[in-house]
Amino acid sequence: AARVFKITRDEQGARLTHLKVTGGSLTVRSAISGETRGESWQEKVSQIRIYSGTRFQTTDRADAGTGCAVSRPSGGR
Repeated sequence: AARVFKITRDEQGARLTHLKVTGGSLTVRSAISGETRGESWQEKVSQIRIYSGTRFQTTDRADAGTGCAVSRPSGGR
């Protein structure tokens, strides 16, 4: 489980979804889903970024309690 708290774009224009993992773990290629304004959605994670200021490190896994940003493959929703 995770809580989304912000959506931004990186320098190349790719959408980043900033979230806090609240239970379990999140891995690259995991399918994530949710509901926005009554509409359900699902997408796969292509990259997990752990930010420190404007710098970030990529990782393959984020465990419960981790704040991170995820991106999806280009051409997604």
